[in-house]
This record gives sequence, C-alpha cells and structure tokens, in this order.
Amino acid sequence: MTFRSDAILATEDIIDALGEPVLFQSKSGTSKTITAVFEREYFDLAYGSGVSSSQPVLSAKSSDGPFKEYDLFLVDNQEYRAVNLDRDADGQTRIGLEKNG
Repeated sequence: MTFRSDAILATEDIIDALGEPVLFQSKSGTSKTITAVFEREYFDLAYGSGVSSSQPVLSAKSSDGPFKEYDLFLVDNQEYRAVNLDRDADGQTRIGLEKNG
C-alpha cells in the first residue's frame, strides 16, 4: 500500500466512526444511505467585529459519491441541498449545505 491509499483508508475509518446515517439523493434521482459527519461551521466574517455566520457542512467519503451541487441530503429529518463541494486527495469531500425549501 502507498501512503495515499493508507490516508484514504484512515479518512474513511474516521468518517465511519464519527458519522451518522444520511440519506443522499443525487440530482439524477438515485438515492442511498451514506455515513457522514454533520457540522455547523462557524465563521467570523470580520475578525473582532462581531459579524459572524454559520453554514452546515457534511464530511463524506468521496467514494460514496460522486457528489454534485444541488444534490439533496436528509439529516435529522431536515433536507439540505449541496451548494459547494471541496474534495481532497485523502478520500474526503466536504459538502457545504443550505436548507432546502
């Protein structure tokens, strides 16, 4: 095994250990349950100004995709749509979400 393949396996193990079941529905209409880590990221928009925001983010195994903008995800009975994607080389895709509907 290479370092890269070991890193991908480690990333997938972490997501499996810390994640929760999430229903994923692609734009094409296919759906399946995946394991992903759901977070509400906090952003300080202007350091020290008191202006902040948050965005829900899913960390998922890239191998569970492919993920695309506008895919749907059901987390804790709340539906979200993907608004941005960040794939890394270690097997993880971070999916920026917004509430759907």
